[in-house]
Amino acid sequence: MKMSPGCRAAGAALCAFLIATLTANAATVLKQGGSVLINSGSGFVPLASQAELAPGAQVMVQPGGRATITYASNCTVRIGSGVWSVQPVSPCTSGSTEIDFTGRMNQQTLPTPPPGMDPVVVGTAVAVGVGAIGLAIVLSQGDNDKPASP
Repeated sequence: MKMSPGCRAAGAALCAFLIATLTANAATVLKQGGSVLINSGSGFVPLASQAELAPGAQVMVQPGGRATITYASNCTVRIGSGVWSVQPVSPCTSGSTEIDFTGRMNQQTLPTPPPGMDPVVVGTAVAVGVGAIGLAIVLSQGDNDKPASP
């Protein structure tokens, strides 16, 4: 069976479109250090250096490891330990090109107390105050064991 030139051209265009669509949604994962594993749906396997992953694929970075996920839109996401999913759309907001998740969230240092103020005394005073408020709420509830009047 012989294909017409029009059918061949349409088939080639369809193949090019499918390849471009898959590539546009793909992300490149690059190992920066430590142990990094990837899962494209068949279980986690070690990442040697880099891999092209489709949306929904997972990247597992072991403690102490680092990796980057670079999307087609030139958005780079730096990741530390944990399990990360490749997003179907670039997570960078308009104008930004990098997101850094390698630091731990909520790990800012606590403020230093003023000179002469003992942080243990302040913490204890706050705990006692919160406890007193809780006790006052409980006592204000009264006796709830009485039956309701008809």
